[in-house]
Amino acid sequence: DQCYCGGDSKYQLPLTDWQVTIINYQINASLEVHCKSKDDDLGVHVIQNEGERYSWGFKENWLQTTKFWCNFQSRLGHASFEVFWPETGTWLSDRCSNSNCVWVASNDGFSLLNGPAKTLEFQHPWLH
Repeated sequence: DQCYCGGDSKYQLPLTDWQVTIINYQINASLEVHCKSKDDDLGVHVIQNEGERYSWGFKENWLQTTKFWCNFQSRLGHASFEVFWPETGTWLSDRCSNSNCVWVASNDGFSLLNGPAKTLEFQHPWLH
């Protein structure tokens, strides 16, 4: 476990391991994904086929301000939104089972998998 331990401080804050997964469930459409944080540009990745995925792992920073956002392109349109963000509540973390936030691209747009409920919650439509 990593922790931030400043100077002689006895405070230890474990840093959480997270994963974000993007799954392409569009019919007959590839998905171009470009994700980044303030510190990391993950580059452009193309998810070619239905059911394929792209994922990455990271540790949340000690200030708990880690944020990732993605730009998406498809023949169905485009979208841009945050896929992981700092929380004041627990909305996102309640849905990310085992610290894995799963976003699903479909012909309608993007849904976040509510892991505990095993349901998809629609969040973002395709923009044209």
